[in-house]
Parts: sequence; C-alpha cells; structure tokens
Amino acid sequence: MALGAGRARLIRLLLVEAGLLAILGGIVGVLVAYGGVSAFLRYAPSSIPRTSSVSVDAGVLAVCALVSLAAGLAAGLLPALRLTRCAPWEQLHGAGRSHAEPTSRLRGVLVGGQIALAVLLLSGAGLLFSSFMRLQAVEPGFEPAGLISMHIGLKRPGAAEEAAWQGWDLVLEEVASVPGAVSVAGTSNPPFQAPFWAPWVQIPGDSPDLIREGIAGYSITPGYLETVGTRLLQGRVFDRRDG
Repeated sequence: MALGAGRARLIRLLLVEAGLLAILGGIVGVLVAYGGVSAFLRYAPSSIPRTSSVSVDAGVLAVCALVSLAAGLAAGLLPALRLTRCAPWEQLHGAGRSHAEPTSRLRGVLVGGQIALAVLLLSGAGLLFSSFMRLQAVEPGFEPAGLISMHIGLKRPGAAEEAAWQGWDLVLEEVASVPGAVSVAGTSNPPFQAPFWAPWVQIPGDSPDLIREGIAGYSITPGYLETVGTRLLQGRVFDRRDG
C-alpha cells in the first residue's frame, strides 16, 4: 500500500495465496484418500463383507474439494481485510503502543473454537480406544486360541445335495487325520460374519399376524460347538440325528 497498491489488489493477492494453499492441501488429501483405500483393500481380511464396493466416492470428493477451497479462501479473506483496513502510516504510528483491535476478539473466538474442536477430537479418540480395549476383553462365546480356519467350496452347478454332504464328510475325515488335529468341524460362516440365512420364527401360541425378528442361521457339522469351544448352557449339542 505504501508503494501504491490498491486494497482490492492486495486482497486478491492474499486470496490467491490462500486458494493455492487450499488446492495443494486438497490434492494431498485426495492422494492420501486413494492410497489409504488402496492399502485397505489390499490388506483387508476376506471376512469383511462388501469390500468390493469400497471406493473413493466422486460426489463426496467434490463436496470435500469445495469445502476445502471455501475454508482456505475464508482463512485468507479475514487477515486480508484486517491488513488493508488501515492506511500504512496509521499502522506505523500505532506500532509503538499496544491497543485493542476489534479483530483481536474475532481471533480469540477462532482460536478458542480450534482448541474446543481439538479437545473434542481427542476425547472422541480416547473414548474409541477405551471402547476397543473393552471390546477386546468381552467373552466372544468361543475359544479362538489354537483354531485354524480355511475356506472350501464343494458346490457345483447341478450337483446333488447328498453328494455335497458326502464331500464334506470326506474332507473332514482327511483333515482330522492330520497329525496334531484335535477336533475338526465345518460351518457355513464363521462367527461374527453375516448368517447363512435369517429365517423368521413363530412360537406356539403366536397369532398368525405376529412377526418376530429373524434369527441368525448357520449351517454346521456335528462337533462344531466342541471344536470352537462353545460352552453348553442347556440341552445337548447337535449331532447327526439332527440332519
């Protein structure tokens, strides 16, 4: 301004600088997003459902780009207006003494908001970590130590169901003969995965229009509960008589 630059030109200069920083930050964020999703899909376990649909959404990416650019421009506009509000000689004249500016209150509000958001994020991260540690201590209903699992597909188009079950019996017999194998069983889905089917149930005495929640249906072979270490609370375990 001392050399003759107008206020509009200075504001435009500062906005361009802030916009370039916002664009560069957005580009880095996009690269991190694509790299993170690619690494997740590469190392994610196969038990996580619907990983094939995980991708960087273009619509969300566009909204994030607009928000990032707007935030960068807003962050550059406020100091630009403050710096160009007074003439150069007024700023030099007041540089030697301290005085309260109206913008200092706004700056205090912004800094306080940033601190509040940082505390909120830290609190959320702490609660998430605490929940994860508590989840690790929950009894899952089976004993995962010492278990080895593998995925096998025996169904073929047109094959009879009896042949498929006979194939399962042969596979389980072969695996059970491996040295060191204590117990062997099969299941359609491991625990905590989506059920094989979810049938609706009716209890004797229910009215025909009463709809109860579906139960999680899993297809297992005899000896499965003993193999995974599920404790029997009441009744008996499933065996070949159950079909």
